[in-house]
Amino acid sequence: MTSARRTPSAGIAVAGGLSLALMLALALVGCGSGTPTPLSGTPPATATPVPAVATATATPTATPVPPTATAIPPTATATLAPALELEEEPYHNQPAGYTIRYPAGWLHTDVDGMDVFCANEEVLEEAMSGGDVPSIPVVLIEAGPLDDILYGGAADASDAAELLQAALLEMIDFGEDFQASDPERIKVGGEPAVSAAMNWSIEGVAASGHAVAIHLGDRGVVIRTIGTAESWDLFSTTFDAMLETMTFLEPVSEFQSDEGGYALHYPEGWKTLKVGPRAAFYASDEVMAEISAGAAPSIPIIVVEGGPVEGLADGEVAGAEDAWEMIEAIAAARGEEGTDFWMGEIREITVGGATGAWVDIHWEQEGDDVAGRAVAFRLGSWGLVVQSAGLKAVWEPFEPTFEALVDSLVFLGPFEEVIWKIGGESGSESGEFSAIGGMDIGPSGNLFVADNLSRIQIISAEGNALFSFGEEELWNASDVKVAADGTAYVADWGNNAVAAFTSEGEMWQWGSAGTGEGEFGDFSPGYLAVCPDGRVYVADSNEDASGDDYERVQVFDPQGGYLDQWNISEIDDFFSISGMDCGPDGNLYLVGFVGGYVMVLDPAGNLLAALGEDAIAWSAPSSLAAGPAGDIYVGTWNEGVLLLDPLGDLLGRWGTSTDEDGPRSEGQLQYADGLAVDADGNIYVGDWAGGFSYVTKSVFP
Repeated sequence: MTSARRTPSAGIAVAGGLSLALMLALALVGCGSGTPTPLSGTPPATATPVPAVATATATPTATPVPPTATAIPPTATATLAPALELEEEPYHNQPAGYTIRYPAGWLHTDVDGMDVFCANEEVLEEAMSGGDVPSIPVVLIEAGPLDDILYGGAADASDAAELLQAALLEMIDFGEDFQASDPERIKVGGEPAVSAAMNWSIEGVAASGHAVAIHLGDRGVVIRTIGTAESWDLFSTTFDAMLETMTFLEPVSEFQSDEGGYALHYPEGWKTLKVGPRAAFYASDEVMAEISAGAAPSIPIIVVEGGPVEGLADGEVAGAEDAWEMIEAIAAARGEEGTDFWMGEIREITVGGATGAWVDIHWEQEGDDVAGRAVAFRLGSWGLVVQSAGLKAVWEPFEPTFEALVDSLVFLGPFEEVIWKIGGESGSESGEFSAIGGMDIGPSGNLFVADNLSRIQIISAEGNALFSFGEEELWNASDVKVAADGTAYVADWGNNAVAAFTSEGEMWQWGSAGTGEGEFGDFSPGYLAVCPDGRVYVADSNEDASGDDYERVQVFDPQGGYLDQWNISEIDDFFSISGMDCGPDGNLYLVGFVGGYVMVLDPAGNLLAALGEDAIAWSAPSSLAAGPAGDIYVGTWNEGVLLLDPLGDLLGRWGTSTDEDGPRSEGQLQYADGLAVDADGNIYVGDWAGGFSYVTKSVFP
């Protein structure tokens, strides 16, 4: 794209629409304290992308859209500033069907389907104020079905020009003297697009920006950027650079099988047929009719099945000890279905942290050449098989779609036979639990379990109850963490104190009820963490000097000496700490029951990142453990245990949520309020509800 579009010679008059304050308030509310976003870096991709339909370009063609209104007065061409450096990895919005790279270090949020990219929090405050023009342009992208974007205003748009007109109609009330240039035909991501410059003023401040519309059949993409006229002249080359990175994806739909233990994305518009843990994905009823008639499908069908290996794929893989043997068994079964069977080399595949195997297969069926692929994963006693086949002539162009579906797999679990499980009806005897709280692994490999019956129980790595302590000293033991020297620190909200117990039997405590340094509020402290440097971080729900509720983290030395405090509510007023741990990097990791994400703070209390919102939101997170390799484990009330990578991307799940009272089978969880991870990556989950309490040790899939 060239700078000519910023000094257009003709214009479009538009009328009606939203005010700037209202539009930005709706779009940017998630950038403030209510919906946290990472401070830097590329946000986690929501799914594995289906391959782009074209290479991204942003080159104008020679034919302009005919002018329909008065021109914007010509201005001098600005000296173009170099484009800002963009993030190396593109942001993927699979459901909306696009990718784009944005300036390195910028903030991003997704609010009701609108992606918002902004330079920093100060710019967000300007945009949110309603009376200020952002001093650095803010970029907003809406993409999806035409009926859904632009508040329904694009429903009747038949091409990019009409889509752009609908976008401009929303801008008229943004300020005074709004004008838009004559639209210019360009290409974005290989698709025809239309763009227009925008000029107006807000309370005497000149504002400029740009709008771009891409019409994709029944879907559309609208990109708008808004800032001061001066900042736009500097930002325009960066906006061009962003457009040049844009690609379009095949939109997808989401599917989850709790019985099969998996979730995935499949091509939008396709049909599904689910029978137990097996699901078929197919393009149309005509394709299913071909299969019912015994013919090879003209568009490949995909069948996914998860469950115990012994009963998987109609028993074809029974006895297989790993994914390679599962693939060999599947290939042998396909070979019996036709003639001239051929199979390729079995190869390894890794998806969602699980390693499996795959193979290409060809055969002849009823005179038709058939081709396809089989993929298998062995996860303990659990297995997952994905198979696809169709006419050989259509298989090759279909391969990228099949690969994208496989890459989108998320494993829900449980997949591994439980190593051990202890507990049962809630009680106070050895090996029984009342209300399980936090847990941690000590230096010797034993598990420390905080029990709200006012004690700490020690469980061996083999699942044997060894002994307990604190019955006389503790009142409500809600969390426990063990330092490298074996000292166990206990959050005891019943005494408004932290208690410390050494391996030699010494005990001391600090804290009392109050609002000052080293004091704790009602029902606090609830959670704590011990970092490698020995510092003890304690979560405290308290009142400030005005009597308003707030959350803070108090920092103490190993002996309980007060060092510092951090106001968590200043970062997020609706966070509600429900678990915390120190990572191997020395940073503090907090999960918010209401916030629905992981907050990462450095040892000085600076916010480093907000991770995992896409994975954690609405799961009711209730515990957190930092793994030895930097992965993050989050226990929840609704989604079992989630495994996130260090960037917050979801790698897998363990356990299934149940609301039923009474005994729970292996892998069933109600309230996963206790969580720990040992040096080998085994997870320990404490779960209590309905008069039953359990601790389970398992290998995470």
